[in-house]
Amino acid sequence: MNEKLEIYKMAAELSDRVSSRRLAANGFFLTVNTTLITILSFIYGNIDKDKRLVLIMLATVGIVLGITWFFAIRSYKRLNRAKFTVINEMEKDLPYQNFSDEWKQLKRTTVDDENLIGFRGKWIKFKDRYTDLTNIEAIVPLLFVIIFILILLGSLFGIGM
Repeated sequence: MNEKLEIYKMAAELSDRVSSRRLAANGFFLTVNTTLITILSFIYGNIDKDKRLVLIMLATVGIVLGITWFFAIRSYKRLNRAKFTVINEMEKDLPYQNFSDEWKQLKRTTVDDENLIGFRGKWIKFKDRYTDLTNIEAIVPLLFVIIFILILLGSLFGIGM
């Protein structure tokens, strides 16, 4: 039993490290994207000639970065899901199933409460519903992609130049 517990502890620690790496990757991509937006703003305000080509190139880089960031988040989500599947399986041999029970609590909502009807009931069901953090995280790179697409389109068609 002691050997299984040590392996379980190591698996839990490794899953925590994946989450830390995900946060570091998000910080990196956020910094690069905001720096790129700052550079684009500087170029737009301070360069009179040939800014169109520079804006097109930087916006294209921003789109690629945003898409890469989105897929990195998705990859970390899949990696964490696999790690927790293994951890949950390991917990079956332990006296307490910490991660499995935590997940059950997160997934438990008021959706099954039939007394909740109308707008108020729908609101209660919505606000009590658990949303995966990675689904929320994925919105940020998509917003950057949209911003860069708008900049690219504006540059290509000379809008606002």
